[in-house]
Amino acid sequence: MNEQKNNQQRINPAKLLDIFSRQKALGEEFLALLAEEKSALVEMEMQTLISLSHRKEHQLLRLKTLDDELQAESRRLWPEDRSNNKIIKLAALAPFVSEEEHKQLADYRDSLTKLHEEIQEKNLFNKQFAEDTGKYLNDAIRLISTAVADHSTYSTRGTEKQAAAQASLLSREV
Repeated sequence: MNEQKNNQQRINPAKLLDIFSRQKALGEEFLALLAEEKSALVEMEMQTLISLSHRKEHQLLRLKTLDDELQAESRRLWPEDRSNNKIIKLAALAPFVSEEEHKQLADYRDSLTKLHEEIQEKNLFNKQFAEDTGKYLNDAIRLISTAVADHSTYSTRGTEKQAAAQASLLSREV
């Protein structure tokens, strides 16, 4: 009992809830970025896509920072294991928070899990859309290139014959 009380003094459930709240907000912002990205992909707006790519990278960095902060706060319970890079799960924190705080943490976990699934789904859709568009464009370019290469006006075949028939500007006697 006394050990649990000492551990409760070392962990700050309010800080964990704040971290989860910020992660949820960032996840929702990331979903909005993915919706913008989908629109930009459909419209083929390259400048917007480049800008969104940078914003997504920044958002992911912020999410990683929050995750690291969450792990650091959780590791305060086990100072002897700080060198261990093992991921601490929410269930491991249950004995160190009140029932109400545990319920709030579990609600955030569920919300974040759903957000994570939505983000993966939308990101996969955008990736596949971009890949499919790239394939269609490559196929179109290949078809046009083949048609142009076969047309005698654009063909490189026979250029030596044409060059030989043209007048030479330099005297061949020199």
